[in-house]
Amino acid sequence: MVKTYADRCGNARALGEKFGVKYRSQDIVEISPGPKASVCEGTQLDLNVNVGGVGWTFAWQKYGQELPGTNFGRLSGVREAGTYVIRAANAVTRCVRTDIVRVSLNERPPAKVTMPDKAFCTGDSLPLKANEAANYSYVWYRDAVPLPRPFDSVNSVKTAGSYAVEITDTLTGCVQRSDTVRITARPRPKVLFDSIPPLCGQADARLALVAAPPAGYFRAREWTVLHSIPGKPAWGARKYFTPTPPLTTVRPRHAKRRRSRHC
Repeated sequence: MVKTYADRCGNARALGEKFGVKYRSQDIVEISPGPKASVCEGTQLDLNVNVGGVGWTFAWQKYGQELPGTNFGRLSGVREAGTYVIRAANAVTRCVRTDIVRVSLNERPPAKVTMPDKAFCTGDSLPLKANEAANYSYVWYRDAVPLPRPFDSVNSVKTAGSYAVEITDTLTGCVQRSDTVRITARPRPKVLFDSIPPLCGQADARLALVAAPPAGYFRAREWTVLHSIPGKPAWGARKYFTPTPPLTTVRPRHAKRRRSRHC
């Protein structure tokens, strides 16, 4: 490149000056993730600058205001929505580059376990229900260990333990785990009845019925004990559901009368 001089009348002088101009291509500066990113409520996001070469200095801005103490190529702990800008200057080339990312804030899905009771009888099951939505996926935990088989919003448990559910919103990627609920299994009572001696003849006979345990409300496929006093025999009504022997009812009193047709 040649630089020439001219007088006030615009006449160029014969003398001139030669000098060179170098063109330096600017390095690409990009924020990752970007140009759009999201952060889940209660979590944090790290923004990183991808740039080649050495000799760079950085300054981060949010909504045009410089963030103090952010002169590194990483902005850590972003928890709020906003427009973030990186200004990168190269000490060698004196070139300045900028990039921008818009961060949105997403809510985490609600996660709560509900159940009709916190205990069930051994051999039964208890349904545990979680918050339900079409875009939710579920991982159930027992005693802080994820259960291997897939589940939906309902988990029918047959084992005692501490249960929780982790729900993921597949649209935002946000995750939340519920509080732990303790589920216990009640042992089934062993009901024992005294043996009934054989009866002969057609006359009614009086039999004393004694059941163990001595207190409680007993219900079984063939027996229903209506009255029970701790430490005393349990009396009640007994019904047969088979065609033979004939229907026999034990009334709620201290003894029962039973007609026997067989000896």
